Amino acid sequence: MTTSFNHFPPMDDPFDSKCASAKANTALLKSHATNKLKHLLESYVPQFNPYACSAASVAIVINTIHRLKGDTENFTPITQQALLDRIDAVHWRDRLSAKGHKGRHGVTLADLQRICIEVLDAHKIPYEAIDALYLKETMPDLNIKKRQVRNKLVQLATSSNDFILAYFTQGELVGEWFGSHVSPIGSFDPEKQTVLMLDVDPEVNGPYWVSFDRFFTSLVGSNNFYHRRGGGWVHIRIKS
Repeated sequence: MTTSFNHFPPMDDPFDSKCASAKANTALLKSHATNKLKHLLESYVPQFNPYACSAASVAIVINTIHRLKGDTENFTPITQQALLDRIDAVHWRDRLSAKGHKGRHGVTLADLQRICIEVLDAHKIPYEAIDALYLKETMPDLNIKKRQVRNKLVQLATSSNDFILAYFTQGELVGEWFGSHVSPIGSFDPEKQTVLMLDVDPEVNGPYWVSFDRFFTSLVGSNNFYHRRGGGWVHIRIKS
C-alpha cells in the first residue's frame, strides 16, 4: 500500500520521526499515564509485512506492559515473530503469512480479542477485562456509542492500566487504502479532541494525531471497501 497525507489537511500536532510532539503533549496527562505513553513510544514497531498489523500492535502493548512492570534496563522486547511462534489462536501465524489461511489474510475483530486473551494468558499478565467494542453504521444508537467511545478515551489518557487496539478503516485517516487495519491508540487530548494513533503501517509517517470525529468515522468503517463493514476496538484493562 502507498499512503500519502497530501489528500488531507495537515493533522493536528503531527509527529516527526522521533515522536517529539507526542512527548511534549504528555504535559496534560497524569504522571503514571505519561509513563505509559513513554513506554508505548519506546515499544513502537512497524508491522513486518503487509498483513501483520495485529502482530505489531499486540507486541507494542505487551512490551509496554512489561516495561511498566519490570526492569527496563535489562528488558529484551518480545518480537512479532516470537508472538506468532508461541500463540496459534485463530491460525494467527498462517493468516499473517504470504499464503494466508484458506485464502484469508489478517484477522477479524473477534479474532483480535481472542488473540489478546491468549497472549496475556501466555505471558501470565493478570487483567480485569479484555473487551471488544463493535460498531456499524446501521446501529440505531450510534450517537450514544460515540459518547461512550469519547468517555473511554478520556479514561485511557489518564490511566496506566488501560490499552486500546483500534480496528479501523485506515483510509479514513490517511487516505488511499480503505481497508481494515489494527493499531494501538497512544492517548487522547480532551482539550483539542484529538486521538493519538500509533499506526504500525511502515508506509505511514510515524504516529499521528487525528480529530476525534475522524477517528470515530474510521471505527464505524462505512467506507471500508476491502473487508466487511464495521469496526471497533479491543480494550485491555490490566490489574494494578
